[in-house]
Amino acid sequence: MLERNDVDFPLWRKKVDSSLLTRGETPIPKWLHEVWNVQEIFSGVTTKRHKRSHTTVEFKGRFYRANVTHKLKDNKFWLRIEASCVRELQLTFLASYMRKIEADLVRVKDKSSSHREVEVSIPFWEFLDIEFNKDKKSFIFTAHYTQSPQFPNLFYELVSSAPFSRVENDIRGKNDRKFPFQIWKSCSEYKKEIGAFNVIYFLQDSSNGLLYIGEAKDLIKRFNQGHKEINEWDMYSFFCLPDELSRYRLAIERSYIQLFSTLLTNKSVESSINMAEFKLSNLKIDQ
Repeated sequence: MLERNDVDFPLWRKKVDSSLLTRGETPIPKWLHEVWNVQEIFSGVTTKRHKRSHTTVEFKGRFYRANVTHKLKDNKFWLRIEASCVRELQLTFLASYMRKIEADLVRVKDKSSSHREVEVSIPFWEFLDIEFNKDKKSFIFTAHYTQSPQFPNLFYELVSSAPFSRVENDIRGKNDRKFPFQIWKSCSEYKKEIGAFNVIYFLQDSSNGLLYIGEAKDLIKRFNQGHKEINEWDMYSFFCLPDELSRYRLAIERSYIQLFSTLLTNKSVESSINMAEFKLSNLKIDQ
C-alpha cells in the first residue's frame, strides 16, 4: 500500500464501515474538531435543515450534497452524505459492502450474531481518506485502499441492480414500500438483469424520441421477445414491484401509460403537455 503525496488538507484515514455504506453517516472524531475547525463552523447546528449544516463532498471528480450536524448532548459532530454518494461508495468498496450484506443475512438467521463476528470470519479492512477544506467548507473523499472481491464483475452487477436493492430492503426490514428503480442503461446491458422479476419497465428510442412503458414477469424473457412498437430502442430502465403486488402489475402499467399519455404526444389523447418546458420541483427524490 503506497502512501499518498497529493494530500492538500488535514487528513482522516477512516476504516470503511457499515454506517457509512448504508446510512451514509459517520461521527467526526474529537481529535479532528480543532484540526478541522468544526466547532467554529458547525457548533449548535442540530438539524440538516439549518443552512449552516450544508456542505459538499468531492469524490471521484463529482460533487455531492452533505451535511454536518452537532449533537449537543455528547458534543458529537456527524457528517451525512446524500444517497447517490453512498451508492458510489458501495460500488467502490464492494468487498466491505458485500460483507455487510453477508452479516445482515447471518443476523436474519441468527439474531444473536453480530457484524463483528462476520468481520472476524472474513478479515480485511478498506480505507477512505477524508480531507476537509475549511475555507470552502467542503470534504474531499479518496479511496486509499480497496480489497478486490473474488468475483468483482458479479458483485458490481449485483450491487447496481434494482432486484438487489429489493433484497437489501427486505434484509434491513424496511417496510416503506419504495420500489427500487434501475437508472437508465444501454440496451446491450439487459441480459445481465438476472433476478429482475415482477417489473414495470421503460424503453427509450433516443434517435426517434420515443418512450414505451411495459410490464413483465421476467424482464430478460420479455426483452428477448422484442417490441414492435419501439423496435429501435437503445435505453431501458425499470423498477421491481413487491411480490404481493404481482397481481396488480398490469393495472399499474396501464396507470403509467395513462399518466404519460397526458404528458407526451401520442396517437390516442389530443391534450398533452410539452414536458421540455417543465422541471421537476420535488425536493424529495429517491436515488
